Amino acid sequence: MQWRWFLANLLAVFSPAILLAVALSKDFPRRRAVFYLIAVPLSLLGTWGLTKALGWFVFTWPVGIFLSLMLALEVRAWAMQRPGRLARAAARLALATLVAGLVGHWWLCRSLFLVVGQSYLTGLLPAIPLAAWTVGLGRRRDPGLRPVGLGLLAFSVFFWTSAAVLWWRTH
Repeated sequence: MQWRWFLANLLAVFSPAILLAVALSKDFPRRRAVFYLIAVPLSLLGTWGLTKALGWFVFTWPVGIFLSLMLALEVRAWAMQRPGRLARAAARLALATLVAGLVGHWWLCRSLFLVVGQSYLTGLLPAIPLAAWTVGLGRRRDPGLRPVGLGLLAFSVFFWTSAAVLWWRTH
């Protein structure tokens, strides 16, 4: 089941968001914004849409958790380049939003008795170094496809670490 979810996250969330971001913008910073604007709603709504379309449960919320981490890191990187209260406030707000989203995810999964969903919070910690590297690489001039590949590697570390914790908790 984890393999199916991993592939669904890649094919139904990441792939369309990447392709549309590339098609809609030539400017790399704008592509990142377009990517997040497309991928986050797909990750949140994909669970219901894909489950209904395929006839088996497809869990796309893990991408949303991972992207919330990436967005917080993006805002932090932006704030580090700008002195001032506004930048510091934006970084704090991004961190608070990340924490609130993670708490909300945990609470919702607990309310729905979705133990699988709770386990995806554990993959964030090992994915942070690669996610931070991805954001730093993406902010450079002309990064090419390296941030995409590194971001997919960071998501893989996040996803499969969470899956390993779930397997360990249930066996």
